[in-house]
Amino acid sequence: MKMRNHILRMVSVFFLVLMLVGCGMAVIFYIDSRILDSDDTSTSLSGTYSVTNDAFNNLALIEEDTGPSLWIGYMVSDLSTISSSSIINLFASTYGKKPNGRTIDKISLSNPAVVSASDGSYALFQFSDVNGANDYAAPLYHATAVNHTDPEDTFTITKSEIDSTHSEFTLSFENSKFIIHVDGGNLRRYDGTPFRNDVSFSEASSYTDYLFSPNPSSELYCHIFAAVNVTRGAFSNIYWTPLTYLGVIQLD
Repeated sequence: MKMRNHILRMVSVFFLVLMLVGCGMAVIFYIDSRILDSDDTSTSLSGTYSVTNDAFNNLALIEEDTGPSLWIGYMVSDLSTISSSSIINLFASTYGKKPNGRTIDKISLSNPAVVSASDGSYALFQFSDVNGANDYAAPLYHATAVNHTDPEDTFTITKSEIDSTHSEFTLSFENSKFIIHVDGGNLRRYDGTPFRNDVSFSEASSYTDYLFSPNPSSELYCHIFAAVNVTRGAFSNIYWTPLTYLGVIQLD
């Protein structure tokens, strides 16, 4: 009887080992990193990507030339102050759930918001470029670290006027540790068109990414957010830093 029980235990252990080997152990990528809001001016916003803890050398697990990657989003409003925490929390619950986040894939031009409030009070959109290319999806997004084990750098987003009523933004890095994927480093609306500074409330239906308050003003502001993502490598999850509100730049 004892021999039979011993054999049964051995068989059980054997099949358990086979199952574990077949399934493999899940490797979870995690580092302590975030974008820190840096120096701002009336026409530019800056952020610094900082890695404060990589105790298990997880950065080395990233597939070469795929990350960490910078994603940048915006919302145009007639208000200079918005509930940025609401957008940050909704982004976190939609994409940044730890440890298993989601990627931001190609957007639909018919429904371009990356996240939006159920009551329509706010929404977040993805920057595009001068060609209107809709390919700033995982894993590269708007810019990707040159060396995945040394990705810390400061980036700046600067408003540049095209003419009296149109403008775009330029993305640059202080130490060139990221490759910029947007054409010429120029950031435009989700559909590739420049930002207009004279859109009125009556035109709101034609400008999905322009959100007006119940008592709209004549001024327009671009609120800018950013996060860093890691998608590919020797691990099984998708990693996001918290979404950071970089600040606001007046369009008009």
